Amino acid sequence: MDGAWRVVSAPDLDGEGYAFVDLAGDGVQVLAAVDNDFLYAFECYACSFAPTRVYRLTGTDLEDASEEPTYRAFLRERVQAMEKAASKDAKLWRSNGFLGGWVAAKSLIGEVDDAWSRMLKSYDRKSDWPLQECTSGDELDKCPKDKLRDLSFPQALLKLLERNSYPLPKNAR
Repeated sequence: MDGAWRVVSAPDLDGEGYAFVDLAGDGVQVLAAVDNDFLYAFECYACSFAPTRVYRLTGTDLEDASEEPTYRAFLRERVQAMEKAASKDAKLWRSNGFLGGWVAAKSLIGEVDDAWSRMLKSYDRKSDWPLQECTSGDELDKCPKDKLRDLSFPQALLKLLERNSYPLPKNAR
């Protein structure tokens, strides 16, 4: 590089956006942010929990580094914070907004299969939150009505995990 400043484009985020942190203790800052795709995905915004992802700036590219072992302790702390919230409010273990974010967060620390199994036993099967996909590939708001398909919470969660490149549970299909 020539030492000149460059503007790097990154997705817009709700709330606090990106946090610059030295997670490896080596003086190198990485960016941590919650995955905004989980907000409103399965319940209301305030009812939603979102996993944290870690990004590294390489040149002008923002690369997802969430699965690197260096950041596992930080991501485990984020999972523990979610679980602490659930220990104070047991209803969260039946909340699809909580479970979606928790399963995704657990996947980043290598514990997706156990999390998926627990979610299957406890998710809210009576939720009236609309979970749909458009079989024509159009955006939901532009989807022909005959191409809309209702999804169960596990189906919708699996599609979101897959779309956002999370490790997938072996026993999900």
